[in-house]
Amino acid sequence: MKRRPRSQRLVAEINITPFTDVILVLLIIFMITTPLFLQSGIKVNLPKVMVSPMQMEKQLVLTITSDNQYYLNEKKVFLATLPQELKSRMASKEDRLLVIKADKNVLHGTVVKAMDIAKQCGVDKLAIATEIEK
Repeated sequence: MKRRPRSQRLVAEINITPFTDVILVLLIIFMITTPLFLQSGIKVNLPKVMVSPMQMEKQLVLTITSDNQYYLNEKKVFLATLPQELKSRMASKEDRLLVIKADKNVLHGTVVKAMDIAKQCGVDKLAIATEIEK
């Protein structure tokens, strides 16, 4: 039986190349699937129209649910604090557009009240979100 000389030690290192490959594949998967999860998670039954909806990046969205709950970019706000929230968010925007996503069962007066508050807070443009009718 041949023995190794004491000067030659066994190298006990872990090969991390396969681990790095797995991590990179997971990173790519997360990069592809993350935008799918970032879409609005609040369920609102929008009215239907025949024209395509306006597409805007980084827009301010006011959502009104069927039970009159208000959400400003998916953050729940109360009607009493809505003006302060709108003023603080509109101060930093050069294009002052507010998109209102109201459930089709919400009363017309509720949407008009939200539009009036928005105009008083310095919103230049208002848009109402709809879905394309099939």
